[in-house]
Amino acid sequence: MDLTPVTSRQIKSWTLKNSILSRVMNYVLQGWPASNADDKLRPYFSRKLELSLHDGCLLWGNRVVVPTPGQETVMQELHEGHPGVTRMKKMLARSYVWWPKMDSELENKVKTCHECQVSRHVLAEAPLHPWEWPEKPWSRVHIDYAGPLHGKMFLVCVDAHSKYMEVQVVNSATSATSIEKLRMIFATHGIPDTIVSDNGTPFTSEEFESSLREIEYAI
Repeated sequence: MDLTPVTSRQIKSWTLKNSILSRVMNYVLQGWPASNADDKLRPYFSRKLELSLHDGCLLWGNRVVVPTPGQETVMQELHEGHPGVTRMKKMLARSYVWWPKMDSELENKVKTCHECQVSRHVLAEAPLHPWEWPEKPWSRVHIDYAGPLHGKMFLVCVDAHSKYMEVQVVNSATSATSIEKLRMIFATHGIPDTIVSDNGTPFTSEEFESSLREIEYAI
């Protein structure tokens, strides 16, 4: 919650007042029906096994479900600073907050922002060849650092198949720290066939490459 622009107390209050989310909370506590015909409940029903409650707030995995009154505040915070920091904040958003159609709403906000569109045109890069979608989970992961935010850096590891994201909070982006956190992630999910990075300094050192080889044999 410390990395979101709204407080847990606000989210708890909004959740209790929201007719859909209050029903979801009840289902999480009492059990879900066998089927669902309510379109408004559909995004939650499809995630029912991954929903939980913490201190009166709904969670999808590790992400806080933000009720409608807080969504614009979150989007504005993520959008603040426009293209320079939007990418980093979006990655963090996908780790800490969620609501139905959040990604499309964030994209629409960028599309309707004149400053973002001007900057995108000026800073446009040559198109990159897109990666193919892997057929199985955790066969290819993409790693990158985001931050700093509140004095911390964030090692982001995304599964290319499912878009599942692991985020590790660190004090600094070094090769040693990267290896330590990746060991933890790979011990849980297994070693991917391919690791893709932006070739940043933490991922290109000899220490990093040799440590990856050690992990492959150790896990």
